[in-house]
Amino acid sequence: AASPASITLLHFSAFFAPDAIPYELILASELGEPLVSALTSPPGGDFALNEILAPLARHSLVHKNAEARTYSVHRLVQVVLLAELTDATCRDFAEQAIKALNRTFPDVEYANWPRCGRLVPHALAVWGWIECFDKSKEPLLVPAAAQLLNQAGYYLCLRARYAEAEALHRRALAIWEALGPDNPDTATSLNNLGVLLRFQGRYYGEAEALLLRALAIREAELGPNHPDTAISLNNLALLLQAQGRYGEAEPQLRRALAIREATLRSDHPDIVFTLNDLAGVLRAQGRFEEAEQLLLRALAIREAAVDPDHPDRVTSPNTATILDMATSLNNLGVLLRDQGRYGEAEQRLRRALEIREQALGPDHPDTATSHNSLGVLLRAQRPTEQLLLKEAEQLLRRVLAIREAAVDPDHPDRATSPNTATSLDMATSLHNLAESLRAQVQFKEAEPLLLKEAEQRLRRALEIREATLRSGHPDIAQSLNYLAEVLRAQGRPGEAEQMHRQALEIREATLRSGHPDIAQSLNNLAESLRAQGRFKEVEPLYRRALEIREAALGPEHYKTAYILNNLAESLRAKDRFAEAEPLYRRALAIFEKKLGPEHPYTVCCRENFAKLPPLPDR
Repeated sequence: AASPASITLLHFSAFFAPDAIPYELILASELGEPLVSALTSPPGGDFALNEILAPLARHSLVHKNAEARTYSVHRLVQVVLLAELTDATCRDFAEQAIKALNRTFPDVEYANWPRCGRLVPHALAVWGWIECFDKSKEPLLVPAAAQLLNQAGYYLCLRARYAEAEALHRRALAIWEALGPDNPDTATSLNNLGVLLRFQGRYYGEAEALLLRALAIREAELGPNHPDTAISLNNLALLLQAQGRYGEAEPQLRRALAIREATLRSDHPDIVFTLNDLAGVLRAQGRFEEAEQLLLRALAIREAAVDPDHPDRVTSPNTATILDMATSLNNLGVLLRDQGRYGEAEQRLRRALEIREQALGPDHPDTATSHNSLGVLLRAQRPTEQLLLKEAEQLLRRVLAIREAAVDPDHPDRATSPNTATSLDMATSLHNLAESLRAQVQFKEAEPLLLKEAEQRLRRALEIREATLRSGHPDIAQSLNYLAEVLRAQGRPGEAEQMHRQALEIREATLRSGHPDIAQSLNNLAESLRAQGRFKEVEPLYRRALEIREAALGPEHYKTAYILNNLAESLRAKDRFAEAEPLYRRALAIFEKKLGPEHPYTVCCRENFAKLPPLPDR
């Protein structure tokens, strides 16, 4: 017969997910006698737990997997067990399950993801109990419940399982609000929910209000110079950046950086993170020199923190530091690429790739990111050299293969939980590979096949994003935009026009009126109309796009010059040469200053300008 300890354990097991209940949850529980005595009797640990499980396994009430340190309970057994318990006993067991999970759930770092993944099904199970008791007269308002839901929600957010993450974060916030609306734990929940909404592309209204309230609580309760206040400032800035509000984001990041420099050691990773984020905002504004200085400083901090005497500089205890260094190298390489400094960019990106391959292995997602950055660089570096474009294509195909291999083929929906984050990365890879294929169409013999494959890749990326993200997400607009450009390159401007209009509609509905991405959609829609000879409709679109970019990025940004060039081209097509000339001159001056005389954009603009017929005053 089963012992009292075995019976207690069996009832307790009904409060977790039925499959693969980890031993560590039981060993972390505090269920009292007789289970405590049974678990702690020598030699204790797994041996004692297996002894308790043995009679249950003999009666097929549980199925052990001692090697994996888990056991499972049939769902029908759980139903029968729960029917035997009083409401008060159910509440006690549920609270103990919450506390055991909260003690066991690790920090949500990449190295802990496998462990988090094993525990999340059980966190979702106890969340069900929290919801159940919330409908009763005595909700489970215990700090451990809010802490657990916050941790599990954060993990789900990082895995792009947004709907589940949002539900957990909202319940955690409700618990903290009930326990104290202005305490720092409430601020943490507000912060995490705001970050989640940003990840979902829900940039306005609630997300900003949540982050502002978190900031206000932390400033009031912890002080204006507390490290947690810096976290709020940093996250608020990233939300503002996502909205294209670069001028507002920058001071928040500078203040966060000042706090971290004053309160943390000089080589603390959080300082490096803020330097990287601030550099990203400056890069978006075309302030390349300032951004470069910040990235060089971030890189120097991490390089100095690496132990030079360790026999393997890219493994423990240097791993975290060296991987931060790889991130800075990657960001610096992308910045240099934007400036047309391709040789320097390639050196940084290859070094980042080398570090990640050695420290993480060839199939790690971060290694794939480095392959991706290098592939995009090679595509941009020599757009007229077929060999480099082919190397770029090979790198991007490898990225896609890595990310495809990471998707669980046996999951009933390959584009959603738990594959969501990987699928979204795969969609980005499909975009970049398609762009690489499109860049090779100048080699005429390959044009039809390359464009057809590019179209297929982009349609698959769009399908993934539409299946994974909420309707109207800005990333869906990005997919529509890329696909429309390939259709236009295939001589299908009418189809391209419809997709550009869809993308523009999404962006105008979800982004503020002056967001740079709206300017991109306006420009690309104008290009599709120009390809159809509908010149009267084109000029207002270009001028609106130009107005947005000048306001958002400044009159000297190279992306502003891109619109100037296109507007000049449309005016030249209508024989309005006198109006086109100053636009060409201004665009060319910006390209030469910002990107250099040999950058492809500069060369293209110079060639377009040369097509302008002589004017009397030229």
